[in-house]
Amino acid sequence: MKIIEIKNLQVEYKNSNGIKNSLSSCSQQLRPVLKNIDLDFYKGEITCIVGESGCGKTTLIKSITNILEDASINGNIYYNKNDLAKMDNKELNKLRWSDIAYVFQNSKGSLNPRTKLKKQLEDVLIRKYAKKEIKSKSIELLEKVGLDSDCLELYPNELSGGMAQKFCIAMAISLEANTIIFDEPTSSLDSESRDYILKLIKDLKLSGKTIILVTHDLKLVKDYADKIVVMYGGRIVEIGDAKNIIDNPKHMYTKGLINSCVDLNPYKELSIIPGIYEFSNEGCSFYNRCTQRLSYCKEKNPILNKYEDRNVYCNRGGIKKLLQAKSISKSFRKKEVLDNCNLDIYFSDIISIVGKSGEGKSTLANIISGLDENYNGEVLLEDTNKTPRDMMKEFGGVQIIMQNPYDCINDSFTVYEAISEPLVINNINKNDILNDVKQYLDVVSLNNNEEFLNTKVSSLSGGQIQRVSIARALVMKPKLLIADEITSMMDASSKANIIKYLKDIQQRVGLSMIFVTHDIALAKRISDKIFLLKDKKIKALV
Repeated sequence: MKIIEIKNLQVEYKNSNGIKNSLSSCSQQLRPVLKNIDLDFYKGEITCIVGESGCGKTTLIKSITNILEDASINGNIYYNKNDLAKMDNKELNKLRWSDIAYVFQNSKGSLNPRTKLKKQLEDVLIRKYAKKEIKSKSIELLEKVGLDSDCLELYPNELSGGMAQKFCIAMAISLEANTIIFDEPTSSLDSESRDYILKLIKDLKLSGKTIILVTHDLKLVKDYADKIVVMYGGRIVEIGDAKNIIDNPKHMYTKGLINSCVDLNPYKELSIIPGIYEFSNEGCSFYNRCTQRLSYCKEKNPILNKYEDRNVYCNRGGIKKLLQAKSISKSFRKKEVLDNCNLDIYFSDIISIVGKSGEGKSTLANIISGLDENYNGEVLLEDTNKTPRDMMKEFGGVQIIMQNPYDCINDSFTVYEAISEPLVINNINKNDILNDVKQYLDVVSLNNNEEFLNTKVSSLSGGQIQRVSIARALVMKPKLLIADEITSMMDASSKANIIKYLKDIQQRVGLSMIFVTHDIALAKRISDKIFLLKDKKIKALV
């Protein structure tokens, strides 16, 4: 049963002088703005709203009964078929606490510092209960949230942050409102209190309450939410079943949030979302941070469209496949090493292919990169008809870093010659070549001065030449970089350094990566997905 229906909600904040900001103002002049929000909340459902600070989460929930200051609200917010956006403050006050209740993020700050808790709770309870019932009801409510009844005689400044949070929850449930909105309800609680409050929220849901929960805690979302609403730049970018989205995000931003969450990735290197939010009235709000953007995304504003089992705000319909390897088979002297292998790689994926020596990992990498053209099956980059060999020669294609970098670099070359060779072959302007070579030497943390540019490759250390080989691959601005056992001959410290460099580069440049390795522990640390190559077959590991 639908409880609240939001249609085309737009919220615009005003300047301190009362003059409304236009949407074309620069981001520094704007507080969070909501744009074209369509959202439904249902009875007996926990909906979690997530996103980076400043994305509009709190603005959204405060819009529901218009408890915003200096804001203009446009659109419709229906509750029991009544449009809350059209109600005046007197009408809305009748719904607050009794029908729709809030637990604010700054719980202590939302309480009157000069009034005892007993009086503050009484002022809410008197709307529904007789005076003689209020004392017993107050004690009952405090016990329900895990507070001692003695707390009623305290002032807010005598409470800890966790105690204030619990008391505000008691006030929110005091009139048995149908809808309860929690803004970061567990942020001030220790683990024991957190579990207690989450159990209470779950019990409220089971009793038929509609729960709206703003949180940064994605582990909480996965464990408790029915639906997740992911917000970015004042828009909803992904919405659907919480567990499905956490396990398999379809928007680049959602994927970034999940990969940066330590509670969801306790044993994995965390990722960051590259870039910063830049306000734009035109085009996709995530454009400058997206690794699969197309040129028209800068001007074309996406629509929140149905994509499989959820809605996604993306001109491309969500995260796309970057590369598909279909039915790959390969034999050496009639001995089959790969049999009908299939592999999908999505934009900004880091995957690892693991397996014992001799299972065909490097063979598969060579086929995907275009080094080996003698195989059965097909490899497609973004659904094009180009061969892997074509993709290796082109900008924005596929590049491979070999296990032994001397296999792909002439050691009589200077550093400049080694890195610039692919650009020279592609007839790039000489001045642009020098700029690119210096840029990518900087990316891999090597000197880009004239002395180092003229250094012979043969005089470099193993670690230096490996980084030169990475820079050589990166100058082609690949969408997919393959690293074939590049740490197998390194000591632990060097291995950690090179993996850190590649992980940092992947996040800064926004490319996808395949690690070919026999090191399963390393694969677990760095990968979004792991594939096992064994007995000529490849399969995903959970």
